[in-house]
Amino acid sequence: MLAMRHWDRHGDGGLSFTELGFGAAAIGNLFRSVSEEEARTVLDLAWNGGIRHFDTAPLYGHGLSETRLNPFLRGKPRDSYTISTKVGHLLKAVPRGHGSDGGIWVDIPSRQEAYDYSYEGVMRSLETSLERLGLDRIDVVYAHDLDLPNHGSQEALQARFDEFMSGGYKALLKLREEGAIRAFGAGINDWKAAQ
Repeated sequence: MLAMRHWDRHGDGGLSFTELGFGAAAIGNLFRSVSEEEARTVLDLAWNGGIRHFDTAPLYGHGLSETRLNPFLRGKPRDSYTISTKVGHLLKAVPRGHGSDGGIWVDIPSRQEAYDYSYEGVMRSLETSLERLGLDRIDVVYAHDLDLPNHGSQEALQARFDEFMSGGYKALLKLREEGAIRAFGAGINDWKAAQ
């Protein structure tokens, strides 16, 4: 079994993570199509190898990653693993052929994707993630892609950051207070944004 690490910054019991986690982007068909059987096999291998932290996001395969985690986690004791997902990308179902260009995602559901870091956007994003995952709470939620590579200019990034701080951040505080999430942070691709 992999070693567990425990963090409790707020004195509320904290969270425990295995030293190694499972990044679920690949089961969202990152770069290539992965069958349902392959996805389940790799998830079973991770679990049997002792991994108890799973990281996903709505962006990963336009919801496919979260959807594939649902049957895998169903039936496992909820306190036996930690799961993280992300907010900032909203998905809307559209007819096949009218979805956002998948880019690095292959053979994915037809969804229109939009950035939304507002209070309502974060609340909607988490609600749909809970539905796709089949869970009633998420351990860690990350504000996803609040960085220069994703928004293209410092001005565009600043506008999204301001949207998050005036809305999405408050939503995450409320969700943590209500117990729908345990912790939150940022999932970004630029150290300057973290600073």
